[in-house]
Amino acid sequence: MEIPHLVVVTRPTSGAARARADVKSALGLAADENGWSVPVLLLSAQQREGVDRLLETLDAHNAFLNQNDRKERIRRLQAESWLTEAVRDRFGRFGMRRAGVLSLSPEDSPFRLLSEITDRLSQTTLNGGC
Repeated sequence: MEIPHLVVVTRPTSGAARARADVKSALGLAADENGWSVPVLLLSAQQREGVDRLLETLDAHNAFLNQNDRKERIRRLQAESWLTEAVRDRFGRFGMRRAGVLSLSPEDSPFRLLSEITDRLSQTTLNGGC
């Protein structure tokens, strides 16, 4: 399950506090995997409230992501997850077994790797391989 890095409640009514509490409660069920506590902010563009806090939080999140190559690691994990799902969707469990380990180095492209796997697995299928 994907967890957002930031939630902004933009409901301009008195229900905003309740919506914020509901979101915070739901996020409390998710594990904090990377050390970032997901902020749930209230924002009213009409009343110009919460915009400064949103900008501060975006800056803080950017700084957090840029620490210790965190952004690159997160992107690589997301790319590996996408690649795994793409191979599973196209080739099923058989394809997953035949594809082998689906890890990416920092310079690898998941799209190039998927193309190579697709070519290899398609050839295996055409040649009657298992």
